[in-house]
Formats: sequence, C-alpha cells, structure tokens
Amino acid sequence: MKDQMTPKERRQALLTGQDVDRLPITVSHEIYSAKLAGLNYREAFNSPENVAKKEMNLYHTYGIDGISVSYTSVNFGIRHRSKIKSPQFNTASIDIPRLSKIEEWAELNPEHTEFKRDIAQQVNYDAVQIMQDQVGKEIDIVYSFSAPFTMATGVIAAEQLLRSMFKKPDEVHQLMAFVTEFIKQLIDKASSLGIKDFFIYDPVASGSLIGPKQYKNFCAPYTTDIINYIRDKSEDSWVGMHICGNTTDRLEMLAATGIDAFSLDQKVNLSEAKQAIGESTTLMGNVDPIEVFLQGTPDLMDQAVKDCYEQAKDTPAGFILRSGCGVPYESPKENFDAYFEAAKKYSRL
Repeated sequence: MKDQMTPKERRQALLTGQDVDRLPITVSHEIYSAKLAGLNYREAFNSPENVAKKEMNLYHTYGIDGISVSYTSVNFGIRHRSKIKSPQFNTASIDIPRLSKIEEWAELNPEHTEFKRDIAQQVNYDAVQIMQDQVGKEIDIVYSFSAPFTMATGVIAAEQLLRSMFKKPDEVHQLMAFVTEFIKQLIDKASSLGIKDFFIYDPVASGSLIGPKQYKNFCAPYTTDIINYIRDKSEDSWVGMHICGNTTDRLEMLAATGIDAFSLDQKVNLSEAKQAIGESTTLMGNVDPIEVFLQGTPDLMDQAVKDCYEQAKDTPAGFILRSGCGVPYESPKENFDAYFEAAKKYSRL
C-alpha cells in the first residue's frame, strides 16, 4: 500500500486535526536496520555514512515514520575507559566497568566526553547532517540516548548500582547528577543541528529490576530534568521514552516526567495503559520482538498488529505502532515485511 503523505506531512496533519492517510508506524530497529542494509552491527555504527545508510534504507524501503542516531551507555563507558565486548552481530556491552564501587564516581573526568574527543558523538553529528541533506524535507530525525540511570551503567555494573541505591544513596545521586550534565551536552550538540525530537531509553530502570519507589527517587528526577532541558531548547520539541519490562505499576509516574510518548514493553497491556495515561501521553507499542518477530510467522504478525490497533488505536493522546523492544538481528525478513504490511493495512481502518 503506497503512502500518500510523507512522515512530516502526516505529523503536521495529526497535530492540526486534519485527515491522514494512516497512523504513524515505528519499530525499535537499531540492530535490524543494520542487517537490512547489508551491514553487521559493528559496521553499522563505525562511520557516519553507514549510520545514515541503514536509517535511510529503512525509510525508503518501508516508509517508517522515524529514523535516528543513538548514543548509548556503552559509548559513555568507552570514553571513561570501561572495557567492552563488541560482537559483530549484536549490541556491544560493558565487560569491565570503569568503577568498581560507587564512591569512585568522582574520579570520572568530564573532559573525556567532550565532543572533540568523543568519536561516537562525532559520527552521530555527521550522520544527522547526511540524513538532513538527503531526506530531511520528508522525515524528522530523532536523537536517541540512554537515560541517566542506564547511562551510568556504562561506568558501573548494574548490580553494583542497584545495591548502592540502598547502601550509598547519596553517591548514587551524585553520579546521576554527573551523568545528567553530560546528557545535556548531547542535547546541546543535537539542538545545534536543529534536532527537536529525542528518544530516551532506560532499560536498567525496568520494572523487573527496580520498584516504583526506587524509580521515583533515583530515576524520575533526572529524567524530568533532561526533558525540561529539551523543552527549554524548543517549545515544539518531542520526547519519547522506552523502559523494558512491566511498567504498569508506574505508568502515571512516567507520564509525569513530561514525556510526549511512552513505548510499552510487550509485558504491558495496551488497554490498561490507555486507561492509565492515554489522555495525556501517546502510546507506542507493543508487538513482541521474540515470540512474533523472531519466532513467529507472517500470519501471527498480522494478528499481533491487528490486536495492537484494536486495543489502542483510539487512545486520546494518540497511538503509534512499535515493537515491544528491539527487533533481533536473526528475525526472518518475511516477519519484518509482514509487520509493515499489516501496519499499513490496519492503521488505515
């Protein structure tokens, strides 16, 4: 089904209450877009040209409503001399973090993540310019980054950070403030290119790892600070966020951070989320990346997409189809194709 509008036209029509050809469609594609572009994961991020290639290929092939660059906790960890694992066909991860205990956070040097010394920031900056030149009139480019709590795990093991919330809470807050100031530098550089759309990933704040009280104390204040900082840069900014796991018990708290949209893990019921925060927050989600994208069939994909629209298409603040988390590199292409075919079919109903 051929689209009748560009993503920018579709977005503007939705904002002004005009008719659209279909609802927006996104997918958590960071790994899978590399495969579609004929790149392994490591190659996909080692140059501005490859970053732009994988994103623009996804847009030209499927008409996706969002392309992006990303800065992760691993990028942050590299700059602060954590040791990493970097497989060819999956995401890099921290092997040995820079900090062995939370008290060592004061040893971190903010100069290590200055733009002039940070290759990942430079690659993103140049990739954004390439995409703006080639498709910027048609689609907005999103700058994605890890939230402060997750970004911190680039320099300290997640288990150590979680224990420190109970044993050394003051030091955790000091590390969060340090990381938050760095993220503001990312936002400054992105904003200098005219970027107004941002997406925050916070998998370590998963409902499977920390409770609502811990999220309220150690995550929400810093995420809110980041969102307010983005708003100060541009009144017409847009901020989305994703947290893995079941976040049903803190949906109202997440909405209160000021996000425009929340991407729901497949463990969250869309209908319940619509009732909880759908009046104020756009819902995104939440086709299962494992059972449907990786292990499913095109028929199962069609039903899963249909179910998402039936549950959440009438969300007052809007609904955007998305996968519940990142689509695995090994997912069959026919399932990925079926996702967009079903999405374009049911988003028009």
